[in-house]
Amino acid sequence: MTDTARYADIVLPSTSSLEHSDLYRSYGHYCVQRARAVIPPVGESKSNREVFGFLAEAMKFNEPFFNQTADDLIEHLFSIPSPIREGMDEKAFSAGKAVELRFR
Repeated sequence: MTDTARYADIVLPSTSSLEHSDLYRSYGHYCVQRARAVIPPVGESKSNREVFGFLAEAMKFNEPFFNQTADDLIEHLFSIPSPIREGMDEKAFSAGKAVELRFR
């Protein structure tokens, strides 16, 4: 609990980067890296994606998108053909290594 959080009416514990799958991009370079969760969420923490899924459910949004996991969404994103990923080292990407994207 931070000094700033003490002013909040509601505090939602969020997962750290070790607790959820995500995509990371570099700043100033054209690289992307896939990270997978390496530990389970601590306590009752939820990822931002999970929080949005719960909000969507509470607001009666029933689109399948809101029920997908972060890994599902990453897989879907990278299944869409894109020229910037031509020649991308998919094996290295799947292994969690940073890979360069091609901009022409």
